[in-house]
Amino acid sequence: MTRPVPARLFYLSASPSRWRKAALLLHKTNARLAPDIRLEVRDHLPAFGLPREAWIDFRILADWIRRDVPLPLAAILGFAVRNQTPEGAWLVDGAPNSGACYRSLELLAHLGWDAREDTVRRGIHYLVERLQQGGLASPAPLAGMPLEVGTTARFLHVLHGIAHLPEEARKAKHEMRAWLLARAHTFGETEPLCCWHTDEAPTCAEAGIVGATSLALYALLRTWDLGPDPRMPTVIAGAVRWLVAAQNAEGGWGDRWRANPNIDNTFNAVRALMAFLDRGAEDEALRADVHKALAKAKTYVLQDTHLAGAAERENPSGLAMCLRARLLFCGQGRDALRDLNPWHKAVLDALDAIADTHEAWFHPQAHYYNAILIVGLALAEWRHKVVEHGKRVYALARNSRGLRFLLDFPIRLPPLFPGARESLYDRLLDALVAARLHPVAFWLERAITFREIGSMLASIVLLASVYANQDLVQAVAVPGGGWGFLIPIAALYALWLIWKWRHRRSTPAFFSTLVMAWLAAWGLITWLGAAWQAAFLHAAPAPEFWRVLLFFALLADAGSRMVREFRLERFLAREQDE
Repeated sequence: MTRPVPARLFYLSASPSRWRKAALLLHKTNARLAPDIRLEVRDHLPAFGLPREAWIDFRILADWIRRDVPLPLAAILGFAVRNQTPEGAWLVDGAPNSGACYRSLELLAHLGWDAREDTVRRGIHYLVERLQQGGLASPAPLAGMPLEVGTTARFLHVLHGIAHLPEEARKAKHEMRAWLLARAHTFGETEPLCCWHTDEAPTCAEAGIVGATSLALYALLRTWDLGPDPRMPTVIAGAVRWLVAAQNAEGGWGDRWRANPNIDNTFNAVRALMAFLDRGAEDEALRADVHKALAKAKTYVLQDTHLAGAAERENPSGLAMCLRARLLFCGQGRDALRDLNPWHKAVLDALDAIADTHEAWFHPQAHYYNAILIVGLALAEWRHKVVEHGKRVYALARNSRGLRFLLDFPIRLPPLFPGARESLYDRLLDALVAARLHPVAFWLERAITFREIGSMLASIVLLASVYANQDLVQAVAVPGGGWGFLIPIAALYALWLIWKWRHRRSTPAFFSTLVMAWLAAWGLITWLGAAWQAAFLHAAPAPEFWRVLLFFALLADAGSRMVREFRLERFLAREQDE
Protein backbone atom coordinates (compact mmCIF):
# COMPACT_ATOMS: atom_id res chain seq x y z
CA MET A 1 0.00 0.00 0.00
CA THR A 2 1.07 3.62 -0.41
CA ARG A 3 2.90 5.00 2.58
CA PRO A 4 0.23 6.72 4.71
CA VAL A 5 2.61 8.74 6.89
CA PRO A 6 5.53 10.89 5.73
CA ALA A 7 8.83 11.14 7.52
CA ARG A 8 7.90 14.61 8.73
CA LEU A 9 5.16 17.21 8.62
CA PHE A 10 6.65 20.54 7.65
CA TYR A 11 4.31 23.36 8.62
CA LEU A 12 1.85 21.93 11.09
CA SER A 13 4.61 20.74 13.41
CA ALA A 14 5.99 24.24 13.89
CA SER A 15 3.85 25.04 16.93
CA PRO A 16 0.90 23.67 18.90
CA SER A 17 -1.37 26.48 17.74
CA ARG A 18 -0.84 25.40 14.13
CA TRP A 19 -2.05 21.91 14.95
CA ARG A 20 -5.11 23.36 16.60
CA LYS A 21 -5.77 25.69 13.69
CA ALA A 22 -5.39 22.79 11.30
CA ALA A 23 -7.94 20.80 13.28
CA LEU A 24 -10.37 23.70 13.44
CA LEU A 25 -10.06 24.32 9.73
CA LEU A 26 -10.68 20.64 9.05
CA HIS A 27 -13.74 20.80 11.28
CA LYS A 28 -14.98 23.98 9.61
CA THR A 29 -14.52 22.51 6.16
CA ASN A 30 -16.47 19.36 6.93
CA ALA A 31 -17.86 18.63 10.36
CA ARG A 32 -17.82 14.90 9.62
CA LEU A 33 -14.08 14.90 8.91
CA ALA A 34 -14.56 13.62 5.37
CA PRO A 35 -11.53 12.14 3.61
CA ASP A 36 -11.23 14.89 1.00
CA ILE A 37 -10.52 18.55 1.60
CA ARG A 38 -11.87 20.97 -0.94
CA LEU A 39 -9.30 22.90 -2.90
CA GLU A 40 -10.76 26.22 -1.70
CA VAL A 41 -9.37 25.52 1.78
CA ARG A 42 -5.92 26.41 0.47
CA ASP A 43 -7.03 30.02 0.03
CA HIS A 44 -8.25 30.20 3.65
CA LEU A 45 -4.90 29.15 5.17
CA PRO A 46 -3.40 32.67 5.54
CA ALA A 47 -6.39 33.69 7.66
CA PHE A 48 -5.30 31.01 10.14
CA GLY A 49 -1.69 32.16 10.22
CA LEU A 50 -0.63 29.26 8.01
CA PRO A 51 1.30 29.47 4.73
CA ARG A 52 -0.47 28.21 1.65
CA GLU A 53 2.18 25.50 1.37
CA ALA A 54 0.62 23.90 4.47
CA TRP A 55 -1.96 22.56 2.04
CA ILE A 56 0.34 19.55 1.64
CA ASP A 57 0.08 18.79 5.36
CA PHE A 58 -3.69 19.12 5.24
CA ARG A 59 -3.80 16.51 2.50
CA ILE A 60 -1.70 14.23 4.72
CA LEU A 61 -4.11 14.71 7.62
CA ALA A 62 -7.03 13.96 5.33
CA ASP A 63 -5.25 10.82 4.13
CA TRP A 64 -4.85 9.58 7.73
CA ILE A 65 -8.54 10.18 8.40
CA ARG A 66 -9.56 8.47 5.16
CA ARG A 67 -7.55 5.40 6.23
CA ASP A 68 -9.21 5.55 9.65
CA VAL A 69 -5.85 6.00 11.39
CA PRO A 70 -6.27 7.97 14.66
CA LEU A 71 -4.01 10.98 14.55
CA PRO A 72 -1.91 10.12 17.65
CA LEU A 73 -1.31 6.67 16.16
CA ALA A 74 -0.30 8.26 12.87
CA ALA A 75 2.17 10.46 14.73
CA ILE A 76 3.66 7.41 16.51
CA LEU A 77 4.00 5.69 13.16
CA GLY A 78 5.76 8.70 11.69
CA PHE A 79 7.99 8.82 14.76
CA ALA A 80 8.98 5.18 14.23
CA VAL A 81 9.76 5.79 10.56
CA ARG A 82 11.96 8.78 11.34
CA ASN A 83 13.90 6.93 14.03
CA GLN A 84 15.11 4.10 11.82
CA THR A 85 18.84 4.20 11.13
CA PRO A 86 20.19 4.03 7.55
CA GLU A 87 21.22 0.41 8.22
CA GLY A 88 17.61 -0.48 9.04
CA ALA A 89 17.87 -0.76 12.85
CA TRP A 90 16.02 0.98 15.65
CA LEU A 91 17.98 2.17 18.67
CA VAL A 92 17.30 2.31 22.41
CA ASP A 93 19.62 4.46 24.49
CA GLY A 94 21.88 4.86 21.47
CA ALA A 95 22.38 1.14 20.71
CA PRO A 96 20.57 -1.26 18.31
CA ASN A 97 17.79 -3.06 20.17
CA SER A 98 16.15 -6.30 19.05
CA GLY A 99 12.86 -5.48 20.80
CA ALA A 100 12.63 -2.03 19.25
CA CYS A 101 13.33 -3.53 15.81
CA TYR A 102 10.68 -6.25 15.78
CA ARG A 103 8.11 -4.09 17.58
CA SER A 104 8.58 -1.31 15.02
CA LEU A 105 8.08 -3.83 12.21
CA GLU A 106 5.01 -5.21 13.99
CA LEU A 107 3.53 -1.72 14.26
CA LEU A 108 4.10 -1.08 10.57
CA ALA A 109 2.54 -4.45 9.68
CA HIS A 110 -0.54 -3.71 11.82
CA LEU A 111 -1.17 -0.63 9.69
CA GLY A 112 -0.85 -2.42 6.38
CA TRP A 113 2.78 -1.86 5.46
CA ASP A 114 4.51 -4.73 3.68
CA ALA A 115 8.02 -5.62 2.53
CA ARG A 116 7.66 -3.47 -0.60
CA GLU A 117 8.09 -0.42 1.62
CA ASP A 118 11.72 0.59 1.99
CA THR A 119 11.40 1.05 5.77
CA VAL A 120 10.06 -2.49 6.26
CA ARG A 121 12.48 -4.07 3.79
CA ARG A 122 15.53 -2.52 5.44
CA GLY A 123 14.31 -3.49 8.92
CA ILE A 124 13.77 -7.11 7.89
CA HIS A 125 17.14 -7.31 6.15
CA TYR A 126 18.90 -5.90 9.22
CA LEU A 127 17.48 -8.59 11.54
CA VAL A 128 17.73 -11.50 9.08
CA GLU A 129 21.41 -10.73 8.53
CA ARG A 130 21.97 -11.02 12.28
CA LEU A 131 20.34 -14.39 12.82
CA GLN A 132 22.75 -16.96 14.24
CA GLN A 133 21.79 -20.50 13.20
CA GLY A 134 18.15 -19.43 13.26
CA GLY A 135 18.22 -17.61 16.61
CA LEU A 136 18.17 -13.88 17.35
CA ALA A 137 20.25 -12.30 20.11
CA SER A 138 18.91 -10.02 22.81
CA PRO A 139 18.96 -7.22 23.87
CA ALA A 140 21.08 -6.22 20.87
CA PRO A 141 21.06 -8.27 17.63
CA LEU A 142 24.84 -8.49 17.64
CA ALA A 143 27.33 -11.35 17.72
CA GLY A 144 28.33 -12.29 21.24
CA MET A 145 24.93 -11.53 22.76
CA PRO A 146 22.89 -14.52 24.04
CA LEU A 147 20.35 -16.02 21.66
CA GLU A 148 16.92 -15.75 23.22
CA VAL A 149 13.79 -17.83 22.62
CA GLY A 150 11.28 -15.03 23.18
CA THR A 151 13.08 -12.57 20.90
CA THR A 152 13.40 -15.16 18.12
CA ALA A 153 9.75 -16.20 18.47
CA ARG A 154 8.56 -12.60 18.33
CA PHE A 155 10.54 -11.88 15.20
CA LEU A 156 9.21 -15.08 13.61
CA HIS A 157 5.53 -14.28 14.16
CA VAL A 158 6.05 -10.64 13.14
CA LEU A 159 7.81 -11.76 9.98
CA HIS A 160 5.01 -14.20 9.21
CA GLY A 161 2.49 -11.35 9.30
CA ILE A 162 4.26 -9.22 6.66
CA ALA A 163 3.30 -9.69 3.02
CA HIS A 164 5.61 -9.77 -0.01
CA LEU A 165 8.64 -11.00 1.91
CA PRO A 166 11.94 -11.29 0.04
CA GLU A 167 13.47 -14.72 -0.47
CA GLU A 168 15.99 -14.31 2.36
CA ALA A 169 13.14 -13.63 4.83
CA ARG A 170 11.14 -16.68 3.70
CA LYS A 171 14.20 -18.88 4.27
CA ALA A 172 14.74 -17.23 7.66
CA LYS A 173 11.25 -18.25 8.80
CA HIS A 174 12.07 -21.93 8.24
CA GLU A 175 15.38 -21.52 10.09
CA MET A 176 13.78 -19.82 13.09
CA ARG A 177 11.01 -22.41 13.35
CA ALA A 178 13.57 -25.22 13.30
CA TRP A 179 15.65 -23.40 15.93
CA LEU A 180 12.62 -23.00 18.22
CA LEU A 181 11.63 -26.67 17.86
CA ALA A 182 15.18 -27.73 18.69
CA ARG A 183 15.11 -25.62 21.88
CA ALA A 184 11.84 -27.17 23.12
CA HIS A 185 12.12 -29.54 26.10
CA THR A 186 9.55 -32.27 26.81
CA PHE A 187 8.91 -33.86 30.22
CA GLY A 188 6.72 -36.92 30.91
CA GLU A 189 5.44 -39.75 28.77
CA THR A 190 1.64 -40.30 28.82
CA GLU A 191 0.65 -36.60 28.53
CA PRO A 192 4.02 -34.87 28.14
CA LEU A 193 4.54 -31.22 29.06
CA CYS A 194 6.70 -29.07 26.82
CA CYS A 195 8.29 -25.75 27.70
CA TRP A 196 11.09 -23.35 26.84
CA HIS A 197 13.57 -21.42 28.92
CA THR A 198 14.78 -17.95 27.96
CA ASP A 199 18.31 -18.90 26.91
CA GLU A 200 19.16 -22.22 28.57
CA ALA A 201 17.75 -25.74 28.96
CA PRO A 202 15.15 -26.19 31.74
CA THR A 203 15.98 -29.00 34.15
CA CYS A 204 12.32 -29.87 34.80
CA ALA A 205 8.85 -28.74 33.72
CA GLU A 206 8.62 -26.25 36.62
CA ALA A 207 11.83 -24.58 35.44
CA GLY A 208 10.28 -23.34 32.19
CA ILE A 209 9.68 -19.64 31.51
CA VAL A 210 6.09 -18.54 30.82
CA GLY A 211 7.04 -15.74 28.46
CA ALA A 212 9.39 -17.85 26.36
CA THR A 213 6.93 -20.77 26.22
CA SER A 214 3.95 -18.58 25.31
CA LEU A 215 5.82 -16.71 22.59
CA ALA A 216 7.34 -19.86 21.10
CA LEU A 217 3.97 -21.64 21.08
CA TYR A 218 2.27 -18.64 19.42
CA ALA A 219 4.99 -18.38 16.76
CA LEU A 220 4.76 -22.09 15.96
CA LEU A 221 0.98 -21.95 15.69
CA ARG A 222 1.23 -18.91 13.40
CA THR A 223 3.71 -20.69 11.13
CA TRP A 224 1.91 -24.07 11.10
CA ASP A 225 1.46 -23.77 7.32
CA LEU A 226 5.19 -23.58 6.59
CA GLY A 227 5.27 -27.31 6.03
CA PRO A 228 5.13 -30.61 7.99
CA ASP A 229 7.53 -31.31 10.81
CA PRO A 230 7.23 -34.52 12.85
CA ARG A 231 7.97 -32.67 16.09
CA MET A 232 5.20 -30.08 15.75
CA PRO A 233 2.09 -31.93 17.09
CA THR A 234 3.86 -33.23 20.18
CA VAL A 235 5.56 -29.93 20.96
CA ILE A 236 2.41 -27.84 20.52
CA ALA A 237 0.15 -30.14 22.57
CA GLY A 238 2.78 -30.37 25.31
CA ALA A 239 3.24 -26.57 25.41
CA VAL A 240 -0.52 -26.05 25.69
CA ARG A 241 -0.71 -28.50 28.60
CA TRP A 242 2.24 -26.79 30.25
CA LEU A 243 0.61 -23.32 30.02
CA VAL A 244 -2.69 -24.64 31.42
CA ALA A 245 -0.83 -26.28 34.30
CA ALA A 246 1.32 -23.18 34.94
CA GLN A 247 -1.70 -20.88 35.38
CA ASN A 248 -1.92 -19.16 38.75
CA ALA A 249 -4.93 -19.68 41.01
CA GLU A 250 -5.97 -16.06 40.34
CA GLY A 251 -6.33 -16.82 36.63
CA GLY A 252 -3.19 -15.13 35.33
CA TRP A 253 0.36 -16.15 34.59
CA GLY A 254 3.59 -14.98 36.18
CA ASP A 255 7.17 -15.21 35.01
CA ARG A 256 7.47 -18.86 36.03
CA TRP A 257 5.39 -21.90 36.99
CA ARG A 258 2.39 -20.68 39.04
CA ALA A 259 4.20 -17.53 40.12
CA ASN A 260 2.43 -14.29 41.03
CA PRO A 261 0.62 -13.21 37.87
CA ASN A 262 1.22 -10.08 35.82
CA ILE A 263 -0.53 -8.64 32.81
CA ASP A 264 2.38 -9.03 30.35
CA ASN A 265 2.76 -12.80 30.76
CA THR A 266 -1.00 -13.23 30.93
CA PHE A 267 -1.38 -11.48 27.58
CA ASN A 268 1.22 -13.73 25.93
CA ALA A 269 -0.28 -16.92 27.39
CA VAL A 270 -3.89 -16.00 26.50
CA ARG A 271 -2.91 -15.08 22.95
CA ALA A 272 -1.12 -18.40 22.45
CA LEU A 273 -3.99 -20.47 23.88
CA MET A 274 -6.55 -18.63 21.76
CA ALA A 275 -4.42 -19.32 18.69
CA PHE A 276 -4.50 -23.00 19.64
CA LEU A 277 -8.31 -22.95 19.79
CA ASP A 278 -8.53 -21.07 16.47
CA ARG A 279 -6.38 -23.72 14.78
CA GLY A 280 -9.07 -26.28 15.49
CA ALA A 281 -7.21 -28.94 17.50
CA GLU A 282 -8.92 -32.34 17.60
CA ASP A 283 -8.15 -33.19 21.25
CA GLU A 284 -11.51 -32.35 22.87
CA ALA A 285 -10.27 -32.90 26.43
CA LEU A 286 -7.39 -30.51 25.90
CA ARG A 287 -9.70 -27.95 24.26
CA ALA A 288 -12.00 -28.13 27.27
CA ASP A 289 -9.07 -27.50 29.62
CA VAL A 290 -8.01 -24.51 27.54
CA HIS A 291 -11.55 -23.07 27.66
CA LYS A 292 -11.56 -23.31 31.46
CA ALA A 293 -8.13 -21.67 31.69
CA LEU A 294 -9.17 -18.81 29.41
CA ALA A 295 -12.39 -18.23 31.35
CA LYS A 296 -10.34 -17.78 34.53
CA ALA A 297 -7.87 -15.57 32.65
CA LYS A 298 -10.70 -13.35 31.43
CA THR A 299 -11.83 -12.70 34.99
CA TYR A 300 -8.25 -11.80 35.92
CA VAL A 301 -7.69 -9.51 32.91
CA LEU A 302 -10.90 -7.52 33.52
CA GLN A 303 -9.95 -6.61 37.09
CA ASP A 304 -9.73 -2.84 37.57
CA THR A 305 -6.70 -3.19 39.84
CA HIS A 306 -4.45 -3.58 36.78
CA LEU A 307 -5.35 -0.12 35.51
CA ALA A 308 -5.11 1.50 38.93
CA GLY A 309 -1.73 -0.07 39.66
CA ALA A 310 -0.19 0.88 36.31
CA ALA A 311 -1.57 4.42 36.58
CA GLU A 312 -0.11 4.81 40.07
CA ARG A 313 3.31 3.73 38.84
CA GLU A 314 2.97 6.00 35.77
CA ASN A 315 3.60 2.94 33.63
CA PRO A 316 2.15 3.57 30.13
CA SER A 317 3.38 0.24 28.80
CA GLY A 318 1.51 -1.57 31.59
CA LEU A 319 -1.70 0.23 30.64
CA ALA A 320 -1.09 -0.60 26.98
CA MET A 321 -0.58 -4.28 27.77
CA CYS A 322 -3.82 -4.24 29.77
CA LEU A 323 -5.63 -2.86 26.73
CA ARG A 324 -4.04 -5.49 24.49
CA ALA A 325 -5.06 -8.26 26.90
CA ARG A 326 -8.67 -7.08 27.02
CA LEU A 327 -8.79 -6.80 23.23
CA LEU A 328 -8.05 -10.54 23.04
CA PHE A 329 -11.54 -11.13 24.43
CA CYS A 330 -13.17 -8.98 21.75
CA GLY A 331 -14.99 -10.99 19.12
CA GLN A 332 -18.22 -11.02 17.14
CA GLY A 333 -20.33 -13.21 19.40
CA ARG A 334 -18.66 -16.46 18.41
CA ASP A 335 -18.38 -17.74 21.97
CA ALA A 336 -18.63 -16.65 25.56
CA LEU A 337 -14.89 -16.08 25.77
CA ARG A 338 -14.94 -13.31 23.16
CA ASP A 339 -18.14 -11.44 23.89
CA LEU A 340 -16.60 -7.98 24.23
CA ASN A 341 -16.34 -5.34 21.51
CA PRO A 342 -13.77 -2.53 21.05
CA TRP A 343 -16.12 0.03 22.62
CA HIS A 344 -17.03 -2.14 25.64
CA LYS A 345 -16.60 -0.34 28.98
CA ALA A 346 -13.69 -2.54 30.02
CA VAL A 347 -11.84 -1.72 26.79
CA LEU A 348 -12.62 2.00 26.93
CA ASP A 349 -11.50 2.16 30.57
CA ALA A 350 -8.06 0.99 29.46
CA LEU A 351 -8.12 3.42 26.54
CA ASP A 352 -9.04 6.25 28.92
CA ALA A 353 -6.16 5.36 31.22
CA ILE A 354 -3.72 5.46 28.30
CA ALA A 355 -5.02 8.85 27.19
CA ASP A 356 -4.76 10.19 30.74
CA THR A 357 -1.04 9.35 30.81
CA HIS A 358 -0.23 10.90 27.42
CA GLU A 359 2.43 13.17 28.94
CA ALA A 360 4.43 10.09 29.94
CA TRP A 361 4.40 8.32 26.57
CA PHE A 362 3.55 10.95 23.95
CA HIS A 363 6.81 12.83 24.28
CA PRO A 364 10.05 12.86 22.30
CA GLN A 365 12.06 11.98 25.41
CA ALA A 366 9.85 9.02 26.29
CA HIS A 367 11.59 5.66 26.32
CA TYR A 368 11.21 4.46 22.75
CA TYR A 369 10.79 0.77 23.55
CA ASN A 370 8.38 0.84 26.49
CA ALA A 371 6.46 4.08 26.20
CA ILE A 372 5.94 4.81 22.53
CA LEU A 373 6.10 1.50 20.68
CA ILE A 374 3.96 -0.61 23.04
CA VAL A 375 1.29 2.08 23.28
CA GLY A 376 1.37 2.34 19.49
CA LEU A 377 0.85 -1.41 19.20
CA ALA A 378 -2.09 -1.27 21.61
CA LEU A 379 -3.75 1.54 19.64
CA ALA A 380 -3.11 -0.27 16.34
CA GLU A 381 -4.68 -3.46 17.70
CA TRP A 382 -7.69 -1.52 18.97
CA ARG A 383 -8.11 0.02 15.51
CA HIS A 384 -7.84 -3.43 13.93
CA LYS A 385 -10.59 -4.77 16.20
CA VAL A 386 -12.87 -1.85 15.27
CA VAL A 387 -12.38 -2.63 11.58
CA GLU A 388 -12.99 -6.33 12.29
CA HIS A 389 -16.39 -5.40 13.69
CA GLY A 390 -17.27 -3.61 10.46
CA LYS A 391 -17.06 -0.11 11.94
CA ARG A 392 -15.28 3.04 10.87
CA VAL A 393 -12.99 4.37 13.59
CA TYR A 394 -14.02 7.98 13.03
CA ALA A 395 -17.71 7.04 13.08
CA LEU A 396 -17.58 5.95 16.74
CA ALA A 397 -19.31 8.12 19.32
CA ARG A 398 -16.85 10.01 21.53
CA ASN A 399 -18.21 8.60 24.78
CA SER A 400 -14.88 8.28 26.57
CA ARG A 401 -11.81 10.38 27.19
CA GLY A 402 -9.70 7.93 25.23
CA LEU A 403 -11.90 8.15 22.15
CA ARG A 404 -11.94 11.94 22.30
CA PHE A 405 -8.15 11.94 22.55
CA LEU A 406 -7.76 9.57 19.60
CA LEU A 407 -10.46 10.77 17.26
CA ASP A 408 -11.44 14.38 17.83
CA PHE A 409 -8.42 16.46 16.97
CA PRO A 410 -4.61 16.28 17.25
CA ILE A 411 -4.60 18.41 20.40
CA ARG A 412 -1.60 16.69 22.00
CA LEU A 413 0.43 15.88 18.92
CA PRO A 414 3.08 18.61 19.07
CA PRO A 415 5.34 17.13 21.81
CA LEU A 416 6.43 14.40 19.39
CA PHE A 417 7.93 17.08 17.17
CA PRO A 418 11.12 18.97 18.07
CA GLY A 419 10.87 22.59 19.10
CA ALA A 420 7.17 22.49 19.97
CA ARG A 421 5.97 24.82 22.74
CA GLU A 422 2.57 25.16 24.33
CA SER A 423 1.38 28.41 25.88
CA LEU A 424 -1.38 29.01 28.40
CA TYR A 425 -3.53 30.41 25.60
CA ASP A 426 -2.94 27.27 23.54
CA ARG A 427 -4.04 25.13 26.49
CA LEU A 428 -7.18 27.21 26.94
CA LEU A 429 -8.20 26.74 23.31
CA ASP A 430 -7.25 23.07 23.42
CA ALA A 431 -9.54 22.62 26.43
CA LEU A 432 -12.39 24.31 24.57
CA VAL A 433 -11.90 22.05 21.58
CA ALA A 434 -11.68 18.96 23.80
CA ALA A 435 -14.94 19.99 25.45
CA ARG A 436 -16.55 20.07 21.98
CA LEU A 437 -16.88 23.89 22.14
CA HIS A 438 -15.51 24.26 18.63
CA PRO A 439 -17.42 27.47 17.78
CA VAL A 440 -16.04 29.26 20.84
CA ALA A 441 -12.47 28.18 20.11
CA PHE A 442 -12.91 29.06 16.45
CA TRP A 443 -14.18 32.55 17.33
CA LEU A 444 -11.29 33.13 19.72
CA GLU A 445 -8.82 32.04 17.05
CA ARG A 446 -10.27 34.39 14.47
CA ALA A 447 -11.16 37.35 16.68
CA ILE A 448 -8.67 37.63 19.52
CA THR A 449 -5.02 36.76 19.91
CA PHE A 450 -2.70 37.49 22.80
CA ARG A 451 -0.23 39.10 20.40
CA GLU A 452 -2.75 41.73 19.33
CA ILE A 453 -4.00 42.31 22.85
CA GLY A 454 -0.45 42.67 24.14
CA SER A 455 0.60 45.13 21.46
CA MET A 456 -2.52 47.29 21.86
CA LEU A 457 -2.19 47.12 25.61
CA ALA A 458 1.31 48.58 25.33
CA SER A 459 0.04 51.56 23.37
CA ILE A 460 -2.85 52.14 25.77
CA VAL A 461 -0.54 52.02 28.77
CA LEU A 462 1.47 54.81 27.14
CA LEU A 463 -1.73 56.75 26.58
CA ALA A 464 -2.70 56.18 30.19
CA SER A 465 0.54 57.79 31.37
CA VAL A 466 -1.56 60.87 32.05
CA TYR A 467 -2.64 59.02 35.14
CA ALA A 468 1.00 58.26 35.87
CA ASN A 469 1.68 62.00 36.43
CA GLN A 470 3.24 62.38 32.96
CA ASP A 471 6.47 60.75 34.10
CA LEU A 472 6.78 58.60 30.94
CA VAL A 473 5.91 61.32 28.42
CA GLN A 474 7.92 64.27 29.50
CA ALA A 475 10.52 63.55 26.83
CA VAL A 476 7.96 63.96 24.06
CA ALA A 477 5.80 66.64 25.66
CA VAL A 478 4.91 69.69 23.56
CA PRO A 479 6.17 72.93 25.16
CA GLY A 480 3.46 75.16 26.42
CA GLY A 481 1.84 73.01 29.04
CA GLY A 482 -1.77 71.96 29.13
CA TRP A 483 -2.73 68.78 27.34
CA GLY A 484 -0.31 69.37 24.51
CA PHE A 485 1.95 66.52 25.61
CA LEU A 486 -0.79 64.13 24.54
CA ILE A 487 -0.52 65.09 20.87
CA PRO A 488 2.51 62.88 19.95
CA ILE A 489 1.19 59.87 21.80
CA ALA A 490 -2.34 60.30 20.48
CA ALA A 491 -0.94 60.59 16.95
CA LEU A 492 1.17 57.46 17.35
CA TYR A 493 -1.80 55.58 18.75
CA ALA A 494 -4.03 56.70 15.88
CA LEU A 495 -1.42 55.56 13.35
CA TRP A 496 -1.17 52.26 15.18
CA LEU A 497 -4.93 51.76 14.99
CA ILE A 498 -4.94 52.60 11.28
CA TRP A 499 -2.18 50.06 10.66
CA LYS A 500 -4.06 47.41 12.65
CA TRP A 501 -7.24 48.18 10.71
CA ARG A 502 -5.48 47.80 7.37
CA HIS A 503 -4.00 44.44 8.44
CA ARG A 504 -7.05 43.17 10.29
CA ARG A 505 -8.19 39.58 9.93
CA SER A 506 -11.78 40.74 10.00
CA THR A 507 -13.85 43.64 11.30
CA PRO A 508 -15.07 41.62 14.33
CA ALA A 509 -11.46 40.66 15.04
CA PHE A 510 -10.35 44.28 15.08
CA PHE A 511 -13.09 45.63 17.32
CA SER A 512 -13.18 42.68 19.69
CA THR A 513 -9.42 42.90 20.18
CA LEU A 514 -9.65 46.66 20.70
CA VAL A 515 -12.35 46.33 23.34
CA MET A 516 -10.41 43.59 25.08
CA ALA A 517 -7.30 45.79 25.14
CA TRP A 518 -9.22 48.76 26.55
CA LEU A 519 -10.69 46.61 29.28
CA ALA A 520 -7.28 45.19 30.12
CA ALA A 521 -5.75 48.69 30.25
CA TRP A 522 -8.57 50.00 32.42
CA GLY A 523 -8.03 47.08 34.80
CA LEU A 524 -4.28 47.78 34.94
CA ILE A 525 -4.82 51.48 35.65
CA THR A 526 -7.33 50.66 38.37
CA TRP A 527 -4.88 48.22 39.91
CA LEU A 528 -2.10 50.84 39.89
CA GLY A 529 -4.40 53.30 41.61
CA ALA A 530 -5.33 50.79 44.29
CA ALA A 531 -1.71 49.81 44.76
CA TRP A 532 -0.70 53.44 45.23
CA GLN A 533 -3.20 53.77 48.05
CA ALA A 534 -1.92 50.60 49.73
CA ALA A 535 0.39 51.09 52.66
CA PHE A 536 2.96 48.57 51.53
CA LEU A 537 3.92 50.70 48.51
CA HIS A 538 4.91 53.67 50.66
CA ALA A 539 7.95 51.73 51.85
CA ALA A 540 8.86 50.62 48.33
CA PRO A 541 10.71 52.61 45.65
CA ALA A 542 8.94 55.57 44.12
CA PRO A 543 5.84 54.75 42.01
CA GLU A 544 7.65 56.10 38.95
CA PHE A 545 10.05 53.18 39.32
CA TRP A 546 7.22 50.66 39.03
CA ARG A 547 5.69 52.45 36.06
CA VAL A 548 8.96 52.60 34.17
CA LEU A 549 9.60 48.94 34.95
CA LEU A 550 6.16 48.05 33.62
CA PHE A 551 6.75 50.11 30.49
CA PHE A 552 10.04 48.39 29.62
CA ALA A 553 8.61 44.97 30.49
CA LEU A 554 5.87 45.56 27.93
CA LEU A 555 8.41 46.66 25.33
CA ALA A 556 10.59 43.61 26.03
CA ASP A 557 7.58 41.32 25.65
CA ALA A 558 6.62 42.90 22.34
CA GLY A 559 10.23 42.61 21.11
CA SER A 560 10.51 38.95 22.07
CA ARG A 561 7.28 38.20 20.24
CA MET A 562 8.60 39.90 17.10
CA VAL A 563 11.82 37.87 17.28
CA ARG A 564 9.89 34.62 17.67
CA GLU A 565 7.70 35.48 14.69
CA PHE A 566 10.77 36.31 12.62
CA ARG A 567 12.42 33.01 13.55
CA LEU A 568 9.25 31.12 12.72
CA GLU A 569 9.07 32.72 9.29
CA ARG A 570 12.70 31.76 8.66
CA PHE A 571 11.93 28.20 9.79
CA LEU A 572 9.00 27.95 7.40
CA ALA A 573 11.05 29.37 4.54
CA ARG A 574 13.83 26.86 5.20
CA GLU A 575 11.38 23.93 5.29
CA GLN A 576 9.84 25.12 2.03
CA ASP A 577 13.26 25.23 0.36
CA GLU A 578 13.97 21.67 1.53
